[in-house]
Amino acid sequence: MKDMAEALHVSSAYLSAIERGKKAPSEKVLSGLKLHYSLSPKEAHEVEEAAALSQTTVSIDLHGSDEEERMLAVSFARKFKGLEDFQKDQLVKLLNGE
Repeated sequence: MKDMAEALHVSSAYLSAIERGKKAPSEKVLSGLKLHYSLSPKEAHEVEEAAALSQTTVSIDLHGSDEEERMLAVSFARKFKGLEDFQKDQLVKLLNGE
């Protein structure tokens, strides 16, 4: 872990926290992993997906958004936990352009 931390220019304590699920990997760590370990596009995508799945919070930058966009983001955040499975499926299809 010490060698990896040095290669990625982060502390081994930070890597340990990522490993234990206490912290999410930063963009710096993800980029460093891809570059240092010469990950294939498929491997890089898998790392990005794993990092996304480990996120417990999401922040949306609403700077420059109009009132309608801000209201949409706030409404979604308020109702997110109460969505039914079919509603989640519909949203995924909509966001994926299906």
